Amino acid sequence: MKTFLALVFTALISLPAHAMDGSWFGVGGAYESPSSGGRETGAGLTLEGGYWYLGNVAYGGYFKSSFLGENDRVPGSTLNLYDLGAFLKAGTEAGLYGKIQLGLGIVDGNTAGLRLSDGLGLSFGLGGGFLFPVTDTFHIGPEVIYRHLTAGDGGDQISIGALVAYGF
Repeated sequence: MKTFLALVFTALISLPAHAMDGSWFGVGGAYESPSSGGRETGAGLTLEGGYWYLGNVAYGGYFKSSFLGENDRVPGSTLNLYDLGAFLKAGTEAGLYGKIQLGLGIVDGNTAGLRLSDGLGLSFGLGGGFLFPVTDTFHIGPEVIYRHLTAGDGGDQISIGALVAYGF
């Protein structure tokens, strides 16, 4: 195991360093887990686009949807979260970055056809990730985001996933 970790570390630090440049569009998938409140876990999908400014600071917009399955494990119920907003990223030349998000969050839940816990509110996210350059324009890497939602009854959510980005 130590040999494997040493190889991974060596591969990470030997990646070619270069500053990000220009616009990009990314698609991500994630495992979603509320860290407060409900017991639901599920899958998430993220679409984002932005512009790298000065090679290490980026700004842009995103749309995120989280499909958390049954609401409080009630059969036939659903709980979905949607988020639309803006973000700022700050990164290193090696690909490591931090991210701050601010947006509008929508909670969409129902039980046996009855709507519940619906709401519109603010969402705030904080996280980071690492983008591995596959080519000059194609990057892929892990991303972890913590979000706080004020919609519905409010709550916190953790997303652990991957992002595929294409620069142009």
